Amino acid sequence: MNENAKIRELEAQVKRLQKDCAEAYQAFGHLSYYFDDDECKDCEKILDNLAAAANGDPRPHDDLHPWPRGKLTYVPDDEE
Repeated sequence: MNENAKIRELEAQVKRLQKDCAEAYQAFGHLSYYFDDDECKDCEKILDNLAAAANGDPRPHDDLHPWPRGKLTYVPDDEE
């Protein structure tokens, strides 16, 4: 594979990974709605990192592991 073909392949992989991060942002954002806010203080940081990755920006938070840091409680939706 020549250099230009390899660059195109890598660019396509980056675009796919950015799309995957954008989709993960949407999914995690929805799921985090069901976590108790006091137990999931890092949820916003996780969403920030996914948004940055989706947009090709630098990672804003490097302090998320291990996650979760404790128990997460499911908070049912009142509308169910």
